[in-house]
Amino acid sequence: MWRDNDVRTHGEAVKRLRHPVLGHIEFEYSAFAVDGRPDLSMVVYNPTNRKTSRKSARSSASEINRRWQGCRAAFTRLRRG
Repeated sequence: MWRDNDVRTHGEAVKRLRHPVLGHIEFEYSAFAVDGRPDLSMVVYNPTNRKTSRKSARSSASEINRRWQGCRAAFTRLRRG
């Protein structure tokens, strides 16, 4: 599919959000449809500016750390049995 360029664009725009933790953030997005598969689509979001990029990267790192701590605690409990 990708090798054959059997993908067509479905729409592009800018999405502005007010995130409860990050505040105002803004992303450009492109939506793609796959020929012959009307049930599938792919949406790609990219930060429109450095401020949004830094906020989303910081949030992602924070979420990964939070989840890691939860897994670590669960594993410790299992080992103690």
